[in-house]
Amino acid sequence: MSLIDKFQNSIESEFAETCLVSAENLDSYRVCGRVPSIVVSPKSHESVVRTISLANELGLKIIPCGGLTNASKGYSPDAYDIALSTKQISDVIDFLPNDLTAVVGPGVTVKKLNQLANQESQTPGFDPPSPEFSTIGGVAMTDNSGPMQLKWGRARDRFMKMKVVLGNGRSNTYGALVVKNVTGYDVLRLLSGSWGSLAVVTELAVRLYKKPECSGACIAGFDNANDVFEVSRKLLQHPISYDFLEVFNMSRISEENFQLPGKYCLVAAVSDFEDGLKEQLERIESLLGKEKCKDFYRLDDPQTKKIHSSIFNPPFFENEVISFRASGRLDQLPRFYDATLSAFPSAEEVPFSAHAGSGIFQCWVDRTGKIEDLHKSWQVFSSHCLKGSNESNSRYVNVFLEKGPEELFNMNSVWGEDSVSPLALKLMSKIKKKLDPNETLSPGRFINKI
Repeated sequence: MSLIDKFQNSIESEFAETCLVSAENLDSYRVCGRVPSIVVSPKSHESVVRTISLANELGLKIIPCGGLTNASKGYSPDAYDIALSTKQISDVIDFLPNDLTAVVGPGVTVKKLNQLANQESQTPGFDPPSPEFSTIGGVAMTDNSGPMQLKWGRARDRFMKMKVVLGNGRSNTYGALVVKNVTGYDVLRLLSGSWGSLAVVTELAVRLYKKPECSGACIAGFDNANDVFEVSRKLLQHPISYDFLEVFNMSRISEENFQLPGKYCLVAAVSDFEDGLKEQLERIESLLGKEKCKDFYRLDDPQTKKIHSSIFNPPFFENEVISFRASGRLDQLPRFYDATLSAFPSAEEVPFSAHAGSGIFQCWVDRTGKIEDLHKSWQVFSSHCLKGSNESNSRYVNVFLEKGPEELFNMNSVWGEDSVSPLALKLMSKIKKKLDPNETLSPGRFINKI
């Protein structure tokens, strides 16, 4: 009897009603080119504990799976025996609107949580791509923060409590249902963004916020990329509470949806009660009127929501998409754009968008040509971006190979290890060894292949 058969027989005999085991439709659980031997879908915390503990005993390797919206990111796992799906753990455990808190299972989608919070005119502030598929557990484990982190902060800052099963099979709860809940190490932020390499979360308490009455935006067009980045920095110097501030080029959004005012566009979005919104939009228009923009106009609430969705979802290509990402100080964004031009000199126009208030830049290209050419493009892009790093001036830059073919991932440092301190990487490896000594969870998938 194989180890997988032993695992399946044991789980089915102990948790037949609360843990579904299947060997069907395995390809839909593909992670960076690898497919599991079996899929386990627990319905309770206890069945997750037993799943991980048994995998440890048998030496089997687990990849935690939510909505699988990030399945193509990161390194290909060293081994992938079991896909542990959290979709069945999708209950709303407690909803406390008076305390601005929701306690949910990790399989609850962002769309479902938004609908729940909206009933009380509240919001969790999450805005990952594909909210109908993205799960709260996945958002937590990947720290998936969208353009609206400018208003609400990073995703990892919005979790108050987590119940988890660590890679060593131990169960623990971190945090509490109060704002000031940390004494000692902040394990919540350690787990947030760990990409399933340390633990499987089974319950999360999410901080909610009062939802503004309405939103709107101003969109401005420019003929020159440097001008649009310069104006975005100027707007941030004024006391305006932006929802998001996004810079993108014309090919980023279909002209069928929006009549764009220029080749390079800046969208400044705000939300407030009706009179406050009007006042903020007028201030933005007044500021734009003094700059070199080609044209600008106002977007109403539905248009603002629509453009927010459009600028954060990758453009559609006929072939596979390659995506490069860089992050740094706001004054580094023009450098990241120049790096894109250097990396793809023969391209007529490379679609890009930048969270101009957060210093995050991302570009997309259709996969064409040989893998060697793509590798060269990545090397040019990353080296050009990293020239902006200067530790003495605290000008840190990180570059990430966000999406691409498996061969390209295997040839490069996907997580930007080149720009991470060796001491930090050593510390991460020690934490991994402590919480997951047998490397049961997501082996080799995260930064530095830990």
